[in-house]
Amino acid sequence: MKSILYVSLYLPVKGIHGGGNRMFEQIKYLSSKHNVYLISFVRNWEEDGIEPLRQFCKEIDVVRIKERNSESYSLVNPGFIKNYYSEEMAALIRKKIKDADFDIVQFEYLPMAQYRDGLNMRAKTILVEHQLGYLCLKKEMDVEKNMLKKSALLFRYKRLLKYENKIFKKFDKVIFISGTEAAAAEYPDSFVSPMGVDTEYFKPDGNNPEDTDLIYTGNFNNYQNVDSIIYFSKYIWPLVVKKRPETNMKIIGIDSKEKLAFLREMDNIEAIGRVDDIRGYLDRAKVFIVPARIGGGMKGKLLEALAMGKPVISTSLGAEGYEERVLNAIKIADNPEEFAGNIVELLNNKIIRENMGAIARKEVEKRYKWERIFLDMDIMYQGLL
Repeated sequence: MKSILYVSLYLPVKGIHGGGNRMFEQIKYLSSKHNVYLISFVRNWEEDGIEPLRQFCKEIDVVRIKERNSESYSLVNPGFIKNYYSEEMAALIRKKIKDADFDIVQFEYLPMAQYRDGLNMRAKTILVEHQLGYLCLKKEMDVEKNMLKKSALLFRYKRLLKYENKIFKKFDKVIFISGTEAAAAEYPDSFVSPMGVDTEYFKPDGNNPEDTDLIYTGNFNNYQNVDSIIYFSKYIWPLVVKKRPETNMKIIGIDSKEKLAFLREMDNIEAIGRVDDIRGYLDRAKVFIVPARIGGGMKGKLLEALAMGKPVISTSLGAEGYEERVLNAIKIADNPEEFAGNIVELLNNKIIRENMGAIARKEVEKRYKWERIFLDMDIMYQGLL
């Protein structure tokens, strides 16, 4: 049994965003084999998640922080990362490492990497890159049409590329969620650990009527989700309702009502906000969409939909990192016309939807259970030690 210290930018809480789900599930898994300690920033909307973690963690220490909203992932550059420096957090980490003998210290998210500096310890250190920052900036440059903004993105891209390549070298291992990002980083001491899903929790019910045509989920404090809906509502939705006027859609997730207020002017699209249990909404939906243009890593929301036996329509970026066989349950569309055409086709053909949904459930059960993913990580830990 080993001692593992988790140091996180976000509280490992379920039901808000994919990174939180992943960290919660890993701590739950590790706690059956190792002693897990947690230090995390915590925001007002995360506080309810502290108590569920106590059964898995030996100790939990938190530092309160105000939510930081950004209008673009381009703000995640070295200057922005410094905004997450807290002397309270730094002192807490130093004290915890001084008072306890850890085998592994795992830093979750790039802004927490700065707390590695100045630490003197025998523990192996790991950085988990939930998204490769500079690659996210490149994707944002690709869709930006304003040349002035594109130039600013290029400047930030170069800064972040230099910063990430430098910071990686301070860790014994860097974990990437997506194999695509690991290949792009070309960092020798890297390990790929994909997203997973709780297939016992997310599974088709079958007792709910399919009364929702389209569904999208996300944490709308993350601008990447806002951008997805801006793109969808502006370029794809008009093409859908032109061919199928009765189409309806639900959007679920924290701050979706506030951040997507512009949707109030559009018929048949409803932003519901955060819900306690998303499964019923997924079960009643016919098609899950992922119209992502920017961002990185792997979309955990996509796995939840697939586990519920739902067909998915996604951009190539939205489905990035997934194995080829899983892509059989996903229709890929990278332009509005193709995306809208796929939506209309699936909504009008229940047989195709059911066939895709059956493939989705089967492949996710086989390849993306959390137990399988974290077993591989545990083996990596043993090799590192």
